[in-house]
Amino acid sequence: ALQIETKDGKAVVVTGQTGGTVTEAQLGVPVYPGVTVKASTKMEGSAGSGQGGVEMYTLSTTDNFGKVTAFYKANLKNVKNNFVQGSGEQGMAMFSIGENAAVTVNIISDGKQGATIQVAKKTK
Repeated sequence: ALQIETKDGKAVVVTGQTGGTVTEAQLGVPVYPGVTVKASTKMEGSAGSGQGGVEMYTLSTTDNFGKVTAFYKANLKNVKNNFVQGSGEQGMAMFSIGENAAVTVNIISDGKQGATIQVAKKTK
């Protein structure tokens, strides 16, 4: 873990292993079937307006952008904002879930090898 302390507070960054599995409870949103966990990072801070942190997960799949985006469009609840550009093999999508974007899901693909899913979840 990396700990950074400034006059505004402190932040702790914990980087997880690659590989393994992730659960819906950890992500805060449904897990796309068959994903590989590329990275997981937890950041905790106590700066300014009080405690708060973020858990971030980077997931990868061999499925194309269109299929992954359709899955999240169908399975996400309480979506406040969404932005989708592209279809089929490549594009970029962003979903913001819950009050104050409690969870965000980004889907990115350059059309070469499947898609990357990034999930960021705010923690108290």
